[in-house]
Amino acid sequence: DHIVEHLQRSNEPIKYQDVKVAQNEFKTPLDIFEKAAELENAYLKHLTALVDLCIAKGDQVGRDSMMQLVEGQVDSCNEYDVLLSKARAYASLSGLYFHLDMELGKK
Repeated sequence: DHIVEHLQRSNEPIKYQDVKVAQNEFKTPLDIFEKAAELENAYLKHLTALVDLCIAKGDQVGRDSMMQLVEGQVDSCNEYDVLLSKARAYASLSGLYFHLDMELGKK
């Protein structure tokens, strides 16, 4: 909410894009992990584009706010890369997903 308020105060037009609905039918558990990793990376790309826009407009406050979000999203993408690697390794034997499920339950 703070970001939108800040953008509104900057007198720049705000363009809202349609949000894509996530696919809800997957053939394998690996499909779910791959789609989630794709969405995590797409979100990072959008945040980075907002940082670039703030820099282009000379908006240091907006840039600093966006960079905090980018840093958190980079961590999230890195965590998802690890999960995706494990999911790919376990894909050959679906029973191994039990181990991944147990590991995720501990976090």
